[in-house]
Amino acid sequence: ITRRAFRPVAQIACTAESIADGSDLKKRIALDGAHDEIHRLSRVFDDMLERLQQSFEREQRFTADASHELRTPVTAIL
Repeated sequence: ITRRAFRPVAQIACTAESIADGSDLKKRIALDGAHDEIHRLSRVFDDMLERLQQSFEREQRFTADASHELRTPVTAIL
């Protein structure tokens, strides 16, 4: 009974470990089933990961855009 009750916690921990290196922020915990505190916690983590992923994508776009915008004047000056 205890093992089954803590299975969602183990899934959260496993997913968090796989995301921890930062190489794949697209993974989500996505627990299905009940609407208890553990499942609410997993939804909160999934929402947080979504916001982090969007922030990293915006940062990458900004860096790429800034790099492109700086190349043109530097090339003209050279």
